[in-house]
Amino acid sequence: MARYKSVLFAGTPFSGTTIVANMLSAETSWPLYQGIRGIEGASPEKLRRSANEVAERAKRGNVVIESIYPVYLDQTTFRVFIGALITTRTRRAIKSPRIGTREEFAGLPPKQIERVLLLRENDEASIGKALFGIDYRSHAGYDLVIYNDNMSAGQTFAKVLRELRRTG
Repeated sequence: MARYKSVLFAGTPFSGTTIVANMLSAETSWPLYQGIRGIEGASPEKLRRSANEVAERAKRGNVVIESIYPVYLDQTTFRVFIGALITTRTRRAIKSPRIGTREEFAGLPPKQIERVLLLRENDEASIGKALFGIDYRSHAGYDLVIYNDNMSAGQTFAKVLRELRRTG
């Protein structure tokens, strides 16, 4: 991984980026830095400032980053996009042990959870287009794109690690 000083994970909601980023953080002993998150209601200035903070942290190196909008990172950051079908992500959201998720989706039928996830995803994409001129779901700007519908977190992590070792 000598070529890369940092690794960025981006992905659609409940695609598994947090789990895989944590696994890589443990493997490399690099800290996990959570960048642009909770964008709902954030001002454009706050989002740009957050993007700059992520870029600065990535330049210092030895960090795993979970964020979106990879356009502002240089070539020393290995950029990974993880996605999954909305049905897979809805199933994951229902089963998620993540604090807040159970409360957020409690009692909602799967179709309503699906709508919430798609709304969140589309909001993130719209904000990225407005602020940075990109749709984070586009494959441009990523070194590795994984759709992990039929993969475990461990399999997804293994694929990331193989590609990092092969290219880095």
